[in-house]
Order: sequence, then C-alpha cells, then structure tokens
Amino acid sequence: MKTAYIYSRVSTTQQNLSPEWQAAICQNYYDASLAQRGYAFSGVFHDHGESAFSVAWKDRAAGRELCDVIKPGDIIVVAKLCRAFRNLRDRENTMHFLTQVGIDLCILDVGMDTTTAAGKFAAGIIALQCQWESDLKSERQKAAHLIRRQRKTPGRRHPPPGWKWDKLAEELVPDLRDRKLLELIYQWRANRVRSIRDTCRWLTEEGIRRDSGATYNVQWVQRAWMSRQKGWPQDGATSRVSGAILKSL
Repeated sequence: MKTAYIYSRVSTTQQNLSPEWQAAICQNYYDASLAQRGYAFSGVFHDHGESAFSVAWKDRAAGRELCDVIKPGDIIVVAKLCRAFRNLRDRENTMHFLTQVGIDLCILDVGMDTTTAAGKFAAGIIALQCQWESDLKSERQKAAHLIRRQRKTPGRRHPPPGWKWDKLAEELVPDLRDRKLLELIYQWRANRVRSIRDTCRWLTEEGIRRDSGATYNVQWVQRAWMSRQKGWPQDGATSRVSGAILKSL
C-alpha cells in the first residue's frame, strides 16, 4: 500500500517554523488530498538542530531514518522548500534520487506534488531553476577570476606574503604569525646565525608550515622580504627581485 510520510526540520530553537506548525500544515494536506487517493499515513520524521545548508538530507538523523523505510510509490510531504533544502547540490541530488527510485515529493509552499501533472511541471521548473542558478554562479566565478588575473590581485587560495584569508570576514587580514616568523628569519640572516636557505630547510624538517599548509621555501621568503620593504601591501604587489638583492639575502 502506498504510504505518506511527513518531514519537518528546525535548525535552532528560536525559529518560528515550529515542528507542530509544519506537521499540522502537512497533515491538513494529507487529509484533504492524499487520504482520498489511497495513501496510508505513517508518521512524522523531524530533524531538530540540523542545518539544511551544510548537512545533506540523507545525512540528517531523521532524513536517514526516512530513507531507510520509504519505498517506491510512497510520498514525502514537506511544508516549505527551505525545510527540506537550503543547498543547491543537495536539492538536485535528492530530487534526482527520488525520481529514479519512484518516490514522490510534495512541497506545499511551492505547489509541488509529483503525483500530479501540475506537480511534475513544478518539479521541472525547479530543476531548471537549479541548473540556471548553478550556471549563473559558474559565470560569476569565471568573471571574477578573469578580473582578478587582469588586475593581478590575490584571492583566498593564494594570499600575498604577510596576509591570510579570513573565512568569517571574507577578506584578507594581516597574518601576524607569518610576519613574526619572517622577522626572525631576517634577523638570523642579518646576524649570520642561519642563512635563509638553512632556515627554510630547518622549518621544513620541523614540520612548521604556513597557514595554507605550504612550506617556507627560499623563493617565497625572498618575495615576502620585498613585500615587507613595501609595508606589506594588501594587493600583493612586489617589484621583480634582482639578482643582487637575492644574493644579499
């Protein structure tokens, strides 16, 4: 017998989309539509404190339980699209999986019920929107990379010497650890305690690396010295290091 399941989710206790409200909305739809079409009701699966942005549906506690019991011909009812997905890739993957195994999905706030012709049409529109959003994001990233290359400005993957990428602020911030270590390297070289090449070799042997995970190599330390001379410019601009300067380091 075909079975209907309700899925609800909240990521924090402060959200106003309470589990009770979500379940009530879905139950009303089941009573008014699905029950008359011969679906049996088999309960509510609720995820509490689960992020739909960072955790895929099948990896959430209740989502995983639901995937274990549901079978072809069944239907999942969700009150709002954001309760099921907040991640584009997860939405694409889950909808593709459900379609392949013959499980229907009903999301009430977007009018999607894949057991009906209109619902399948809505699912198709959502799939096209997913693809459009993905393509648009790709175009923006390519344009941003092109402008960055043309302006020769650093990105998050390769910040200039003396700087690091702050994920929370989403900007370059001073890397005080790097700068302090570099000052020590230059002092050792000036006082003839250890050459830059020997220092880089020693740092590598000791497993001391930059925040990016890269090693302190001679070329990078020399480039960092030029940036230091210019006051650690945020755009990473450094003059070409001449052979005479390299020998002095």
